[in-house]
Amino acid sequence: MSNSTATHIVLIHGAWHQASTYDSLRPLLHEAGFTTSAISLPSISGVGVPHQDRAQDTAAVRDELERVANNGHDIIAVFHSYGGIPGSDACAGLGKQERTAQGQKGGVIHVICLAAFMLTEGQTLGEARAPDPIGWFLNFELLPGWACVTEDNAIKAFYNGMEPEIAKLHVQRLRPQSPGPFMFPQKYAPWLHGMPATHIVAELDEATELFMTERMLKAKGWTGKVVRVKAQHCLYLTHPEAVVNAVKDAAIKA
Repeated sequence: MSNSTATHIVLIHGAWHQASTYDSLRPLLHEAGFTTSAISLPSISGVGVPHQDRAQDTAAVRDELERVANNGHDIIAVFHSYGGIPGSDACAGLGKQERTAQGQKGGVIHVICLAAFMLTEGQTLGEARAPDPIGWFLNFELLPGWACVTEDNAIKAFYNGMEPEIAKLHVQRLRPQSPGPFMFPQKYAPWLHGMPATHIVAELDEATELFMTERMLKAKGWTGKVVRVKAQHCLYLTHPEAVVNAVKDAAIKA
């Protein structure tokens, strides 16, 4: 069992979002006895030239995981949507067992995927999304070179079921996404290397549609726990208790 006072939760958001998307979830995790941090992925901004790959996203996650691990914390890494791709890559070599064997303290003890893309190694996002490789909700005309989402499509894909005014507030926080990071294959899948994992399936998801999630769950090597919630894509906003309970369960079993 991992001591919650020593367990830190690293929260990685999905495409178009920012670290602030977790502002309502983090206090609930703090009340449960965990410390948390959330970072914003650099490929999401709409400023300057779009990123051509996800190297900087993966590096940003890895820097945070290493920072927390070097402070002696056990880490539960929580990935939402696209965040599962650079998040998984960033875990390579940072599992607690691996670090302990190298005489290092801390490390990742569990990954939790929230309606996340959990690709097998060598698979691309487009392959996982087939037959809709780029997503019905994307718009490439609002800001040339960037993948954007209109307000109506964002509400349908991400925030369906929320109070309209609250949903619109979340839409206002969205930023253009570099499409380049979507195109490259997964390098590392933690669950293929013995790391405990949980996938929380949002059964009403219209962004990562349910048939895509079920296909990923059947992929070679997935042996993690599966939790099913009647929720839309951003379930951490509408069903935060499901996330908190999954984190508690992961810490107990560590």
